[in-house]
Amino acid sequence: MRLFKDGELQHTKLFYLHSILESSFALIWIYWVVFLMDQGFSFAVIGIALGLNGLSMTLLEVPTGALADAFGRKASTILGYIGFASVLLIIPSITDPILLIIVFTAWGLPVTLISGAVEAWVVDNFKAVDREDLIDDFFAKDQSINMLGFIFASIMAGLVVKYWSMDMVWYISGISMLATLPILAMQKEHHVPTKMNLRGTMKQTGQNIREGARFSISDKQVFYILLAMIFIALSGEFIMILRQPYMEVMGIPREFFGYITAIGAAICVGIPFLAKAIGQRAKKKSVYLAVHTLIFGLVMVIIFFVDMAWLAALVLIILSIRWSTFGPIFEPYFQNILPTEIRATMGSFKNMVFAIGLLIGDVVISLFTDSMGPGNMMVIGGLLVFPAIVFFLMAKN
Repeated sequence: MRLFKDGELQHTKLFYLHSILESSFALIWIYWVVFLMDQGFSFAVIGIALGLNGLSMTLLEVPTGALADAFGRKASTILGYIGFASVLLIIPSITDPILLIIVFTAWGLPVTLISGAVEAWVVDNFKAVDREDLIDDFFAKDQSINMLGFIFASIMAGLVVKYWSMDMVWYISGISMLATLPILAMQKEHHVPTKMNLRGTMKQTGQNIREGARFSISDKQVFYILLAMIFIALSGEFIMILRQPYMEVMGIPREFFGYITAIGAAICVGIPFLAKAIGQRAKKKSVYLAVHTLIFGLVMVIIFFVDMAWLAALVLIILSIRWSTFGPIFEPYFQNILPTEIRATMGSFKNMVFAIGLLIGDVVISLFTDSMGPGNMMVIGGLLVFPAIVFFLMAKN
């Protein structure tokens, strides 16, 4: 069995190379919440900071996506990574809650410059050379490559924390992100927007926003998918923020955080291909997504009955494969519905509603986690994902 199709690497090798290098040094995601807690920030402060981050993403997603459609996906992506890396380098020096909230709010801008633009860049590159057959493969392989790199990052993060400090995981992540940008700079962008002056660009951006909003409401399949993504994001935020505090509550040593994450990442290297194979056999991708949501929602609810550290680690490993079995099916399914002219705009509409879900999750977490504890809150997160099942089933293929 060949790993790559004929001519595939000609169009994807730089994207794949960037993915594995970026993920190999993305150390912060293993310890970022416990780092903020060590800095003296409560769940309430962290929740407010993340909530305003989600709000800024909600407000900026569509304008930045529309701007990427009008001005160029490549430029938007690279500029976003520069801003993202700059924030990573600033955060270790922050001890004031107000400053933390300001920086997290500003962090929404670079995130939105990247989101939507990257997927549109890749998909339209394939369409421009009549290689739509590579779209499904790309999203599965890119997810797998990211997880392959994340194995290294997880092990490295554990060693850095054990023998150095948690500050270093931020610096390593930020510097490495900047170092990988020349790879993206060499990647071609086949979708070239019509050249126009600033006034014309802003006019086109506004038109893209209106077209995206009209399409989101009028196309019922897209409409129900976007509603489902709110609850997917809401539940996922509980996992993202609370998994590290939950491990501490269950008595798992901090140096093991990275090793547990590495085990999950290792499983995720092969899982996207299994998900792709199952998804291709599913007559309705929306049914696959509904069943997927049900299974992982139930896994989160099971946390209520977990009382041993090794069992808690096992549940978290299972939850770590959640996106690797979701993304490779969802992204091609969603992208295939979208018109080329507003692809990045629609990707940003999707990310906007995702950000709304994150915002709701952040508010709930900030209000109740200090009193209820991370374990009970993760159970609630599992229950809150169930409406997404209904919306996926309402979306037609």
